[in-house]
Parts: sequence; C-alpha cells; structure tokens
Amino acid sequence: RNYTGTASITESRIDKTAPTNVTLTQGTVTTNSISVTASATDSESGIASYTFYVNGVQKQSGVNSAFNATSLSPNTSYIIKVVVADNAGNSSNNELTIKLEHTHSWTVTSRNCRWCPSGCTKTEKCTICGATRTTQFTAQEHVPYVEHTGWEAQYLRYGFKCQLCGTYWSGRYDVFP
Repeated sequence: RNYTGTASITESRIDKTAPTNVTLTQGTVTTNSISVTASATDSESGIASYTFYVNGVQKQSGVNSAFNATSLSPNTSYIIKVVVADNAGNSSNNELTIKLEHTHSWTVTSRNCRWCPSGCTKTEKCTICGATRTTQFTAQEHVPYVEHTGWEAQYLRYGFKCQLCGTYWSGRYDVFP
C-alpha cells in the first residue's frame, strides 16, 4: 500500500543533565540536633527528590527540601549530605560538616576539703553532655568565718569553718607578745 499525506516527526530530547547549584544551608544547631535546607536548579525535567544522609547513613528521602537530624551527641562533628535527583534520574550532591558545640552547664557532684584554706576542690558534671572536671574553690566560694572560742593564758583561741565544705579548724593568736 501506498500512503499519501503529511507526516510529522517530533524531536524528543532526553534529559542527561544533573541538577545544578546544589546547596545546603545550615539552620538551627542545638546540643543534639541540626536543621538544614537544600536547594538546587534543574531547568529540564524538574527536581524529583532530596535524599539526606548523616555520616553516610540515609535518614530522609522525598520531595521535602528541609531536614532535621535529631538525637545527636554534643561536641561531635557530623557530615550532612544531600543528593538531589531530577525526574529523569540524574543526580548531584553536596555536603556540609557541622560540629555540635555547647556551653557547659556545671553542677557540683562532690566536694573535697584538704584542710582549708590550702585547697578545697570540687568535682562538677555538665548537665548537657556529662563531661566532668575537678577544680579548686574560687575565693568567692571558699569564705571561712572566724569564731572566738575563748582565752587560754596569753592566747586568743579561734576557729575557722569553711562555709562551703563545712571543714572546721582552729588556731591561736598571741595577744601578749
């Protein structure tokens, strides 16, 4: 058979270009979480998905470009990676390294008095990360007071008591040289 008429041929273009301008923007960083937002450009087939990884482990995939990593450890660095895929299956990625840092919140867990005032120490624990430290009492924390305990011959008897650790010690003062 012979056909007569017109035929049209449409050119089909295959998208082989990966998304461009892939960026990760750091949002809120707390002692145990990180939030990031990803963005990318794809002028051919459009963005299909954002896949987020924390230290190489996939955590979220879908159309949402925002991601919040939770249950993280303080004072630890994390690599947040995003892989952006377009509707043709092409992909690009970018990553961001973020360290979770915090200001310690110390609570005294124990006190040790080594015969005041030569050296009271305290052990403290951070209520956020659990770190511990041992330090000397500051001058403001270690304030002894004097008690007059009576006279003995030419000496004035007195006592000191550390107001912080409670240690008591005594001495004498020569009244008549």
